[in-house]
Amino acid sequence: MRTLSFLALFVCIILCVEGLYFLAALSLKPEIQKADLISVFAGGPGRVNAGLELAKEGYAPCFTISHFPDDLTMPQENKKKIEPDFSIIVTNARSTFQDALYTKDIMRKRGFKSVILVTSSIHMPRAFFLLRAVLALGGEKIFMIPVQGNELKRRPWYRSYQGIVSVLNEMGQFWGSLFEGGLYALGCKG
Repeated sequence: MRTLSFLALFVCIILCVEGLYFLAALSLKPEIQKADLISVFAGGPGRVNAGLELAKEGYAPCFTISHFPDDLTMPQENKKKIEPDFSIIVTNARSTFQDALYTKDIMRKRGFKSVILVTSSIHMPRAFFLLRAVLALGGEKIFMIPVQGNELKRRPWYRSYQGIVSVLNEMGQFWGSLFEGGLYALGCKG
């Protein structure tokens, strides 16, 4: 019985720490500086468009995304508006953890020291944590650009049912991403 109480207390403490992390991460103001890479963790055209706008403004010479949504294409005339030597890398990531891994691989292969992470504001805490974890000890800088998703168009996330549910969903998916990272660390690469 005593072991069960300690286990329950441990789980409560871990969930409280996770909740505090998410609250802190969701309240951060975006900081943007020029970087080596813009990495869009895809999931909607709003994220891709925000990343492309940063590219057009010259914030980085390289852009990576796990996939272009079906309803958004990168026509050549759009690419020409960015820069002639601008490079776009489309990966085949199927999860947030894989997005982080591919971003790390691109950064390390090209010697990049900074990245602008673009994803939805609700997804940012998990995406940032995973990217920071896979880049551990590398000293790379991560600048976060959260994009307001549909759940946040009218009010802050904590004032809408859909926003709260979205955050709780991300908190649950956080553990799935950690599990995926653990499998990867054990050599179970998929």
